[in-house]
Amino acid sequence: MFLGCLLILAHCGGIPKKSSFSLDQNPPPPETGQRYVYKHSGPLPWGNGLKDAGGLRVVTVTGPESPGKNPLWRFEEIFERVPGIQAGYYDTNYLLHHQVLREGENELRIQYKPPQPVRYMDLPREAEKTYRSRQTVIDSRTGAAIGTGEITATVRRGYDVRMVTPAGAYLCRHFTERIRMATRVEDLAVEMNAVVDSYWCDAIGWFVQAEYAFEPVIQNGTVVQPGYQAVSILTVYEPMDPTRLHPPGNATPSGNKRRSREK
Repeated sequence: MFLGCLLILAHCGGIPKKSSFSLDQNPPPPETGQRYVYKHSGPLPWGNGLKDAGGLRVVTVTGPESPGKNPLWRFEEIFERVPGIQAGYYDTNYLLHHQVLREGENELRIQYKPPQPVRYMDLPREAEKTYRSRQTVIDSRTGAAIGTGEITATVRRGYDVRMVTPAGAYLCRHFTERIRMATRVEDLAVEMNAVVDSYWCDAIGWFVQAEYAFEPVIQNGTVVQPGYQAVSILTVYEPMDPTRLHPPGNATPSGNKRRSREK
């Protein structure tokens, strides 16, 4: 081990007095047609942990909701083994403004005020910050608010990391998030707490790997479900190509599809 350290120092020209290495060049806005395929193991993140969601997890950028000066980009997400589809609407700073959750004829809309960050681009390396956002849950059929929620995320940014995945090697920003989500629908209060390690690559615009560790689910002050863990790892990244747009339901990647790797 000591010899290895000496070789590294010799190659790098000794120990630098001050490091200037940083990935703080914010990613470009999303583009319609970007597609990310993950191998997921474990239950559905932020679910009750009862059902195995292992298999493909697919995220597709399907276009802006309101083209113009301040568009919101629609990221549609499906899990191979879980029915339904989730769409998140993000601005060019990757702040989540609202979500639509759809399963069969049922559809819920969740609004976030202020918008919830997912990749913390304002957070310097080795810094920690707490973010708060309030949710309003709306029944899309009636337009009525049926619930509320509060999210508190204390996030620490670690060192930048090169992640090696089946899709390639990517330089990533590493965040450790301690998240508390408390929701209330009528007389039902549910609290979930989790630690999430996420790795985001500016070169491809989305996350490369996410590791979830959930504490037991608390309902009206009582533990009703045990904790669980889950992991999603990128297996295929497909950059924007207007001649080849994949609907979110087409989740199975083929061997001849184009992959992008960071050089």
